[in-house]
Order: sequence, then structure tokens, then C-alpha cells
Amino acid sequence: MRIAVIGRTQMLLESARVIAEAGHTIPLVVTSPAAPHYAVGADAFEAFAKDVEATYRDGWDLDTSSVVERVSGYECDVANSVNWKTRICAPVIEAFAHGIVNCHAGDLPRYRGKAAVN
Repeated sequence: MRIAVIGRTQMLLESARVIAEAGHTIPLVVTSPAAPHYAVGADAFEAFAKDVEATYRDGWDLDTSSVVERVSGYECDVANSVNWKTRICAPVIEAFAHGIVNCHAGDLPRYRGKAAVN
């Protein structure tokens, strides 16, 4: 299966490693600057992308349909997302054959946003 990785935090990086170790192909890693208190930053995602021979992108705006063609070009079956900083628009979600699996630490919609655990 071809799986894109989108987001930030150590949880996402660890899950991406598990995905790769399970034999899945990761053609695309998309991240953005980490918060100061994060255990891993963009450099760790860039290194991971290099290790799995994926394209690394930092700071894409996934709330615009202008990236759909770029995302579609990777022909991913699904994306795994954790702690992405903005909304991901429907055309981008639909660019993945099976959409995006988003992991969120809070009870949605009651605890939406980036600080759900707090």
C-alpha cells in the first residue's frame, strides 16, 4: 500500500516508522514547523523521508485545492495524519484513493484543535 504521512509530533513519526517496517511504501512526507515543546521537529521528518526515499515537503497549505495535482501525483492509497496545523480541504482528502486517516487525541467535536489533551 502507498501511504502518505502528514503532520507533526513524535506519535506520527513513530507510526510512520511502523508503516514502513510493515512493508508499505511511503512516497510523501508532509510536515510543518514543530511547536517548541515537541520532541521531534521537521529535521526528524526530513531524515525519515530520506531513509524511506520519500519526497519531503515542509509547509504545504492543504486547505487549498491548488495542491491537489501535486498530491495526486504520488498516487497514494491513503494518508496518515497526526497534528496537522490547519484544516485539510475536501479536494485534497479526495486525492487519496481511501482518504486520510486522522488521529486526534480528543473527543471530537467537543475537544477539537491542537491542544485537545490539555
